[in-house]
Amino acid sequence: MLSDYSADEAQTLLHSRKLFQQFVVEGYTIVESERLSFIRNNKKKLRVDKFCNLQKSLDTGTTKGLEKGKRVILPLTFGRSRRYMDQLYFDGMTICSHVGFPYLFITLNYNPNWPEVHRLLEPLNLKATDRPTILL
Repeated sequence: MLSDYSADEAQTLLHSRKLFQQFVVEGYTIVESERLSFIRNNKKKLRVDKFCNLQKSLDTGTTKGLEKGKRVILPLTFGRSRRYMDQLYFDGMTICSHVGFPYLFITLNYNPNWPEVHRLLEPLNLKATDRPTILL
């Protein structure tokens, strides 16, 4: 009985259209907020102190922005941060120096009117905009 309830509940969530998208965005926001809170509260464990001391020596004499709040240095592993993007760039340049630069750039597009998309969405009575995850 419990398994039937769980299956129905999952289907309800997937069929709720815009509400499902809002649920995913809020869930993502909660996870990212918790990750940032963990980083802020556990700087000593993450060995950010050494980077902070280096940054202090670079910022000697700079007082702009001190009244705005406390600076938190994000670790390299935190995705979408400046340091993370820089590391991806440096990794890409290293690969290019060993393998060579790419000569093709391939992009893929989809059409919401494709039969494959209709075949997946028609039984659920949904539109392509209701389930963007199918079109990724």
